[in-house]
Amino acid sequence: MPSILCSKKAYWALFYGVIAIVMTSCQKADRISPAKLSIEWQIDESGETPSTPLFTRITGTIDTAETQPPLKLKLHLTKSMDSLDYLALHLNGKLLFSQSYYGAYIEGLCINPTIVSPVFFIGSQDERVGIYYHHVLGINQQQQWQTSSLPGSQDDSIIESYVTCKNGQNSDWKTYKQGNGQPCTCTFEHDIFASSEKEKWLSVLPENLDKANPLPADFVTGEPSTLELKLIEQQDEINQLIVNALSDDSYQTSRFKLGTHTFINLVLEQDVYENLGLSLIQIDQLWYAWTLAGDSSKGFHPIRDISLLGDGKLEMQMCISDCDWRGQEALVELDLKQLSVRYIESAND
Repeated sequence: MPSILCSKKAYWALFYGVIAIVMTSCQKADRISPAKLSIEWQIDESGETPSTPLFTRITGTIDTAETQPPLKLKLHLTKSMDSLDYLALHLNGKLLFSQSYYGAYIEGLCINPTIVSPVFFIGSQDERVGIYYHHVLGINQQQQWQTSSLPGSQDDSIIESYVTCKNGQNSDWKTYKQGNGQPCTCTFEHDIFASSEKEKWLSVLPENLDKANPLPADFVTGEPSTLELKLIEQQDEINQLIVNALSDDSYQTSRFKLGTHTFINLVLEQDVYENLGLSLIQIDQLWYAWTLAGDSSKGFHPIRDISLLGDGKLEMQMCISDCDWRGQEALVELDLKQLSVRYIESAND
């Protein structure tokens, strides 16, 4: 049975004097069977004179089985004047996928050898902070067209890390603009469409955790404040995630136990906006979320430098406000017995 793909709701900018809106829609994903496959790129760019767009059409053909009818994929990128660009993928005229990106550009593609299907590399850039984002668009194991993010926020292209090329093959978009070569083979070491570590945690954590200001505004008075804890509904899932994290060397972990109370702090440093920092407290066998670290282009702010003071008290450095940007760091005391936290002093330089 064909599966369903839901494209994200996205709003894109004024283009040739018209406001266009891409609404949420669900599409059946047609599997790309072995066939004669023609892939066409089209880029519409609004330059200094929006009424005279530039069109680039590059077509390459991949012969895989003459007995099947030809399949024609069209990847269409519309560049807008405010950098919020619109990407659409069609198969034989049928919309398969659409989404908007800031400063989007096509990096290239590779061919998934298992199902003889293309995987497109799409780049985007947030010029305000100088960060690149890399996305892949392809068919996942559930036969859905899906995008996924790849690391490499400091690089404008990362495609070479994920392909194997033979003579006459090339997967770089700039080469394809010359109309030469055939695409390389995709060589992903893992399922690129599987949920990331961060996505796994976010799927079970409460949605209303305040990453920007995890502590009360009057916290700096130095008086103990009762911890604001939020019960995690999916206890089996959070227990499994904790077990996995504690045995994974890529995590920085701290664990302290006092009677029926347990405090765990987990830090996973990966890439900008992909970092994870969270603190959990277990009370009578139930896990609660305390903090979820802010992560921005200006800094990543998990709890660090935890030490045991005695009598159930821990000293640590943590962000207390503006944690989704530059962050205000402070030295605090966590009382695991009383389930309270107290300000000691500022830790900002």
